[in-house]
Amino acid sequence: ALFFLFVADIDWAAVLLIAAGSTIGGQLGARVARRLRPQVLRGVIVVVGVVAITQLLLRD
Repeated sequence: ALFFLFVADIDWAAVLLIAAGSTIGGQLGARVARRLRPQVLRGVIVVVGVVAITQLLLRD
């Protein structure tokens, strides 16, 4: 990260949006995950992972 900080052009607007989305998503995700049964949470994690892998593999 330090290398890219000095070498690459950084879009700070994108950095701020990603940071805000990650913070809000992490807080909301933790609250939702605590309310789910462990089996349901595992199922959601597996489905999200399979969808992400499928999209990466089928990308043009």
